[in-house]
Order: sequence, then C-alpha cells, then structure tokens
Amino acid sequence: MRTMHPFLIYTPEDYSPTDETILLYYHGAFDAASLAAIGEELKQKLQDQPQVSWKIFAIFIELAQNIMRYAEECNICTRQHLDAVGTCMLRQQGDTYRLTMANITNREGCEFVQTRCAEIAQTSPQEWRKMKGRLRKEALAKGWDGAGIGLIQTAIWAENPLELQVYHVNDKVGLMSLVANIKA
Repeated sequence: MRTMHPFLIYTPEDYSPTDETILLYYHGAFDAASLAAIGEELKQKLQDQPQVSWKIFAIFIELAQNIMRYAEECNICTRQHLDAVGTCMLRQQGDTYRLTMANITNREGCEFVQTRCAEIAQTSPQEWRKMKGRLRKEALAKGWDGAGIGLIQTAIWAENPLELQVYHVNDKVGLMSLVANIKA
C-alpha cells in the first residue's frame, strides 16, 4: 500500500500518462453554479457513454453533498452565506473511472464517514439496499434531518465500496478523501 502525503490526494508518482487520463479537476467553492458547471463538463466528457455518465454524475452529486455538509473550509460570500470548499477529480484508466472528492472536514464528520464506509465494506453488496432501508427507517423514527444513506447509495451505484483516506490535520479537522471506482 502506498503512502500519501497528508495534503495531496494525487501525487506525481501516481501518474503515468500512458495508462491514465485526468478528465476533470476542480478545487474551489461547491455552490450551485459550480455544481452545474461540473455537471455539464461531466456530461460533455462522457457523452458517448450515457450510462456511465449518469452513474458518475449521480455519485458526484451525492459526494458533493458530503462536502457541503461537512466542510470546514469555506469561502465567505456574504455575511449570511458560506460556500463549502472541496476538490473533485475524475480520472480514467481503461474502462474504469475514479471519482475523487476531498475536503477539510470536522473530526465528527470524519468519524461518521469512516464508520459508515467500514460498515459498507464489511457488508455484501446484496445487503446494501437492506442497510439503506433500515437506516432510512431509523432516521424517520428519530426525526433526523438525513438518514446518512448517501454513502451506501454511492456504493450501490459504483457497485463497490468507496475508498476512504483521512489525514488528521489536528484534533479538530482532517483532510478526507473519498474515491468511487466506476466500471464502464
């Protein structure tokens, strides 16, 4: 297993121009305009593969919601409005696409996502839908705002668990990187 520098989600030694292509890279605010622009770019880059395009777009939106929910790094737009800041990168190697989403996240967010990703990884793909239904029922019964099922739905769409890396910056925040591998 390779060791990553704590502030890089993609290092030069990971890249070999002959076997991988970076289709999209974005670092900045995750606001409505940015999400729309990234969505359009994804559609344009993957126009010849509508089924893969749909999966990647759906996963992108789900993981963008995580960035918007847990981000500790924000752009101050107005006194009343903050835009979450994160990173998105889509790479292609053969028939596999790797969508990486990363951001600075509070400790509680890191722990929640780590726990959920571990649960998903320890459960068979056949059980993911049941897990999603159980968590949705629990959330409704407890009156929670969200059911915490986005990571499960992402695994269902990607047809495999997410890769997660967390680099603790200090005792309050960490850099969280999620990677979804999607086969064409």
